[in-house]
Amino acid sequence: MLNLSDSQAAEVGQRGFVHVPNFLDQGEIEYLLRDFQRAVDAAPKNDYFRSVSGEVLRQVWPGCMEVAKTLQRVTGIEVDGVYDGGNYFANYRARPNPKPKAGGVLFPWHQDHENYYVSQNAFHYLNFYIPIKKPDPTKSNLTVIPFDRLQERSPRASELLLRRGATRIVRSLLGGWAIKDDDLGGKLCQLDCDPSEIEVTPHLQAGDLLLLRGDVLHRTQDAETQRVAPSFRMLNSKTNVSRKRLASGGIVKAYHMFGRPAEYREIFRFIQRTRKDTVTFGELGRYLAEQRERGLPACSRTSFASTLFWEKFRISLLGHYGKAFVKAMKPGNV
Repeated sequence: MLNLSDSQAAEVGQRGFVHVPNFLDQGEIEYLLRDFQRAVDAAPKNDYFRSVSGEVLRQVWPGCMEVAKTLQRVTGIEVDGVYDGGNYFANYRARPNPKPKAGGVLFPWHQDHENYYVSQNAFHYLNFYIPIKKPDPTKSNLTVIPFDRLQERSPRASELLLRRGATRIVRSLLGGWAIKDDDLGGKLCQLDCDPSEIEVTPHLQAGDLLLLRGDVLHRTQDAETQRVAPSFRMLNSKTNVSRKRLASGGIVKAYHMFGRPAEYREIFRFIQRTRKDTVTFGELGRYLAEQRERGLPACSRTSFASTLFWEKFRISLLGHYGKAFVKAMKPGNV
């Protein structure tokens, strides 16, 4: 693995991303391809998305940490922990049978959602996205919106999106483009230009690195060729994770949670047991890693619905009585 130059690190701070050619050598690419095939054979029905093995994570971790140290020195972005162990993203059905075809998942404009719901930090967060199967450098890339271009064309959107996650760009009913907040719900702001006017599509080859901050808007360019890319996510272990913030939000956030009910139930249980409203991501991450190793207890969506309902009710209850308490304690009322 290569390290970053200071100028490459500065790009991450200024634009939110950087393209690093030849980040992996051929031997490292082949090693990751073998691990991906192992994951395919182990879970043939799990299309598009597979976990990186612990052995691979141990191999790549030192290189990722060297990159992180350079970024911290140059930009102040601080990451020291891994999120979710790393995953392979394939844009085609990679099962042994039927024969793999291109034409898979196409993600529209968004900032990452799941990691932001849990970590609540999108600036001190890095996505190491590295294609290992990529027949055509001009196809099947990630298209991104650089922060410098966004600041120039839509300053208000740039200000609100900086350090934020879990948003997406949608067409407005009356024309133009709007940014939706899928964390707390509702419309965040209007985008003052067409995304296609400010987008950039780095042409990646197998072994290249696209290093992204968590607050960068991105989408899938196309699914016209077969592409496989591991993604290693790093976060700041000192980040505070709020129980109240996790439970807040609307339908889209709840929909994501219902996709992983056992994991989100364990997160709420862990924070509750600490008897605090916030824990550090490091504490939470260690607990989740242990639970995944043991096997998360089964949790139906119906069971999780009662957990989420209680957490939302608790927010409402604390908000109502908290305001009443503050009012009662004001001078003249005591």
